[in-house]
Amino acid sequence: LRGSRAPHPSCGSRLAGAAAAAMAPTGEPLLGAAAIDDDGDPSQEVGIKRRPRLDSGTEEYEHRVLFVNKRGKRLNVASCAMNLVLCQLGLGTLAMPQSYVIVGWVEGSVLMVVFAAVSGYALYLLDKTCRALPSSAKSESIAGLLDALYGTRGAYALELLMFLLSLGVMCAYFGPIGVELSTFAQWWLQPELGGATDMWLQPLPLRLISAAVFIGPISLLPERNVQGLIGAVATGCTLFTMLVVAAQAPWRSFFPPMLDACAGAAAGHEAADLEPVTSVPSFMALVEAVPLFVFSYNAPTGFLPIRAQLWRPQSDPSRCVGRRKVLAVILIGQGAVCLNYTLTALMGYMTFCGLTPAMVLDGYPTELRLPLMGRLVLAVQLCLVLTGVWLPLNRGAMWTLARGLHVHMPFAIRLILTVVSIGIPITISTLLGGSLTLPLGLTSSVCLTMFMFVLPGAVAYSARALGHRPHQRAIPLMFCIFGVLVAAVSTWRMLASASRATS
Repeated sequence: LRGSRAPHPSCGSRLAGAAAAAMAPTGEPLLGAAAIDDDGDPSQEVGIKRRPRLDSGTEEYEHRVLFVNKRGKRLNVASCAMNLVLCQLGLGTLAMPQSYVIVGWVEGSVLMVVFAAVSGYALYLLDKTCRALPSSAKSESIAGLLDALYGTRGAYALELLMFLLSLGVMCAYFGPIGVELSTFAQWWLQPELGGATDMWLQPLPLRLISAAVFIGPISLLPERNVQGLIGAVATGCTLFTMLVVAAQAPWRSFFPPMLDACAGAAAGHEAADLEPVTSVPSFMALVEAVPLFVFSYNAPTGFLPIRAQLWRPQSDPSRCVGRRKVLAVILIGQGAVCLNYTLTALMGYMTFCGLTPAMVLDGYPTELRLPLMGRLVLAVQLCLVLTGVWLPLNRGAMWTLARGLHVHMPFAIRLILTVVSIGIPITISTLLGGSLTLPLGLTSSVCLTMFMFVLPGAVAYSARALGHRPHQRAIPLMFCIFGVLVAAVSTWRMLASASRATS
């Protein structure tokens, strides 16, 4: 401890963990969270040389969302910021142009910055909560924070939230998977209309085939065999679809960058419908757009595992991760995500204006090869994300809610729950006609709003993370209450719109 210098008050007992990690041989991954062995007993916190058997939905999620940390090495600020970016980019990149249709491109760009800042503040509250808790608390995950503050009830509440979140996301993802695969297959094979081949190339059969052949079987493989490959390919698919949107934008000139607004919209519409709208001064329009922004800025769901991978100061291994490093990760990561979403949404909206579809790739003609390949790549990306994240999460959460925490799941039960976890969202997606808007909106309004507002505010309030004075405790409490109001109003608006559409 460098003479008589006292260790950091919240991290003093981690010196032994740092020493054990330093002595561990390289070449095997070391895990920061407690692992669960085959008998359901927690093993050592550090120095584990094998992957744990993950039977909890929360643990499945927190170990699978990252594309990081090989050979047990800690990461620098740039690597952690990149992980924070990658854990947010995905389907939201292609759905964000629709938000500009709802609120206008100027107001939408402002909201991009606002929600990036709100999401960043939620990350700040989580970091402050980790520093306020004793060193014995496992601050590498939201589950660890809830367990330290609320005990077993908090853990079960999180598993229920994870089950609802994964179910909603799977319902939203299976719709585009069937539509995009059907569009590509119809173009590739050109079957006779109404024939047997044409029936098999409809969205529902292709959803079932992709689930039975790819998603279900691969999700049952050992994590170490497939997870790195899934993460790398899914990231490449995300980057490719973003490049498709940029390449298909109606560029008038690249230097300076200028777009021919609304040039990609279908012909035969009134000129007024094809003018880009700067803003829509309506409170209800704002409420309708909120779920899209919440769905896209989902950094709080994966922040704590990323934070745990930062380098600790080598001069004093008893100290926590430096505050400046954490703030740098938040600022760089959220800034990069905001820039990506703003540019992608702007290019997609300026291509179609008021005719921008819910999934921007669906607006391009099927005669264009590059957008058609983008639709196929999108379907592959969604299949990979379901395989590596959401299906295991849903399966693990169901098992935990049924049998309890840290109970080993037999392979036969794992197989049965895999079929159930796939069958329910495919049925719901089919009943909704493959719609993306309703399941995505409800998932964002209910579950992801909890992660962005309610959970960070609640844990910061309970841990007195900002201080003990009344106004310091009131700030996270107000943040939490604001999240509850946002969730209630957004859910009401979403259900009211769905009711009007069906009637």
